[in-house]
Amino acid sequence: VDALMICPPSDSVLPTVCSLCEEAEVYWCITLRSINDEEIKAMCEASPYYVGNCYEDEVNTGYLVGKYLGESGAKKIAIITTTKGDTTGDAREAGLAKACEEFDMEIVGEARALAQASDVTNAVESFLSANADLDAVFCVGTTVTGVQEISVKAVQDSGREGVQVVCIDHPEGITSLFETGILTYSVGTPSFALDMYVCAVKLVNAAQGTPISGSIEGKSTNSVDMAEIRTVEEAKAYEEAGTNPEYVFFEEEVLQQ
Repeated sequence: VDALMICPPSDSVLPTVCSLCEEAEVYWCITLRSINDEEIKAMCEASPYYVGNCYEDEVNTGYLVGKYLGESGAKKIAIITTTKGDTTGDAREAGLAKACEEFDMEIVGEARALAQASDVTNAVESFLSANADLDAVFCVGTTVTGVQEISVKAVQDSGREGVQVVCIDHPEGITSLFETGILTYSVGTPSFALDMYVCAVKLVNAAQGTPISGSIEGKSTNSVDMAEIRTVEEAKAYEEAGTNPEYVFFEEEVLQQ
């Protein structure tokens, strides 16, 4: 192998990855993640085989969801999130905490490291039964596929009105979920493939001997802006683009430049 793309669960795995890639003389980059630990970041950037990363500002993303909830009048929120120590989950929660302080909101329930669909259903049911005045369930992050759909259904089945579901990472079937009136806000990367696309360009150039220059010699870091969806119409436009096999990220002319 000439190049390796990795989406690390935490910064702690990176020293090993860096060492293995140097030993094997394999170029590598990080997709969908930033490096939060400054010491580890400096070590990676000093390696001749690390070519950079492409990521989203997860702290700001968490804040955006919290800001939306605060402006909609929410006061009590329950979250479905990752285990403590997960790079992305921790960053999103930090952004949410900032919004909670700003808009005087309270996190009244947490469900972490869920493993399967039934865990999500049980978590939402528990949030609802324990909090008669719950305003929202926020899907911060999880490895369970379809967490947004499962959460919406659990709220629907409960018969509780006024409880909204919000999420990071646009779900499959986003239009139909917005049409329920329960999913009210979704924010996510314009495409899950975009970070990998950018990283592939970095890796191919490095492996071919034409590295892309950046702020660090021979390396570059890129942040992708998140897309907010608040209406059925916006959900429909996103879904139509995402299911169009002819859709291209960049025109040929732009790529050549």
